[in-house]
Amino acid sequence: MVYPIEFAPLDSALYIDIETAPLGEIELERYVKVVEKVKWVKYEAEVTKAVAEGKRKPNRPKLKSDNPGLSPFSGRVVAIGVAIGSEDPIVFYGTNEKALLEDLSRLVAANRLELIVTFNGEAFDLPFLAHRALVQGVPGLARILPFSSKRPKFSRMLKSLDIYNYMGGKWVINGTLEEYALLYGGHEHLNGTGYEVEGWWEAGELGRIAHHCRGDVLAMRCVAQRLVSVL
Repeated sequence: MVYPIEFAPLDSALYIDIETAPLGEIELERYVKVVEKVKWVKYEAEVTKAVAEGKRKPNRPKLKSDNPGLSPFSGRVVAIGVAIGSEDPIVFYGTNEKALLEDLSRLVAANRLELIVTFNGEAFDLPFLAHRALVQGVPGLARILPFSSKRPKFSRMLKSLDIYNYMGGKWVINGTLEEYALLYGGHEHLNGTGYEVEGWWEAGELGRIAHHCRGDVLAMRCVAQRLVSVL
């Protein structure tokens, strides 16, 4: 079978999934004081005005500190699950974010990779990694990952296959990895959900985070293998 050039190396692609958690207490407090204080001042002024005019109070602003691990501004990488082609997954995990990013950077540099496969990675995993890599002083990794889909085409980026986007995206089918894995195979590899990661992190259960991350990589790869016939 002949695949389109951009997806030809699927059997040697880098499958990747990350897990994130909030920044340290001091860093997160600094973020709240510097960034979210402005939003609160504006919100309180709008509430005061609404009350004075007898109007409905505005909704509370959405703040990144409500779910800090979901943004590179208020969160950090705590686990990176990777698998090259059909090889067994490896999970880099721990409290030293820079070390994790350097481990990933070395793996990418040591292999002739052309394609990254993710699930919703173009909207989350890859830009999150790119921002945190730049923050942590790992520019070589940031250079090949997309901060956004609008990054200039002359950037030295790896090609990307985002299963989530390819199979429906946000406004069409909108399936979760669990749904696709149950439909196409791979659900037996799943261990917990991403919503549990922050609790595991706070409890110091890093092994559970790594186990969950590994399962997501395996499930993602199973789904991707079913895509081969239509790529």
